[in-house]
Amino acid sequence: MIQLTYQELYRINPVEARKILLRTFRETQGNVLRTTKTLYCSRNTVKKFVRRQEMGLSLENLPRRPKRSPRQTAKEIEELVVKERKATNFGRLRLAHHLREEHGLMLSSFPTGIL
Repeated sequence: MIQLTYQELYRINPVEARKILLRTFRETQGNVLRTTKTLYCSRNTVKKFVRRQEMGLSLENLPRRPKRSPRQTAKEIEELVVKERKATNFGRLRLAHHLREEHGLMLSSFPTGIL
């Protein structure tokens, strides 16, 4: 019998891999170490999904997107910048200067991700 590792099972179907992990955990009478050695995965992985099952949460992947973005630019400002960009065809430096002069908006001229 060929035994697949947790990582190999995960690549095929993540939810089924987690079900197999939990079944193996139950078959080893709740022994985390034996489960990890059987499926070649970390103790943290076993503990995480045992905890999720106990809490009644799904075995699906959870979203990684932040629930809120407090520093996100307001929608109105974003729409104004896009409108002015299309109207003037300015680059980021000239557009930032134009928005400062015409609309009183102090925006950074640095591209996102720099600084």
